[in-house]
Amino acid sequence: MRHRLDTLRERFNALHCTVDRWNARVPGLNSSSGKGTTVRSTQSMLAKHPELHIDRLAQAWPELFADFADDQNLEERLRNEHRYANQEQHARAQIEELRKEMSMALPHDLDYQSMEFMRPELRDAMDERRPNSLAAAARVPGINDTALHFLLRYVKMCRQ
Repeated sequence: MRHRLDTLRERFNALHCTVDRWNARVPGLNSSSGKGTTVRSTQSMLAKHPELHIDRLAQAWPELFADFADDQNLEERLRNEHRYANQEQHARAQIEELRKEMSMALPHDLDYQSMEFMRPELRDAMDERRPNSLAAAARVPGINDTALHFLLRYVKMCRQ
């Protein structure tokens, strides 16, 4: 199974087509994700189109996918890998943005009680401590990377 999974992953990674070509090769797809000349990978198309399955890919590209047309387990596994890889990439980008902005000063008059993205007990702690920077906010008990990231976005939005 591992060999089949690796082979299918390689074939998914190898196939990149314009949106127009995807629409032409896969009947009923009617993808409007991007301009017709936008190039999309197989993984991207599977993520955007849950109705697109390996059996339809096998009809469009039998030389690549006919051997896998009946193996929904492999397809589901690769969909999950792609989903989690995207989530991990997004989390890494958020952490990197936080790292770069840790010295950002926080306005003293922030209304933490109106920040619905924070749990009530965290709002109270932030309101009580009034951290002067994002780094100081990171040391408030109960805060996590997600809340810090939302706080960063909130402060940036208020400054605009």
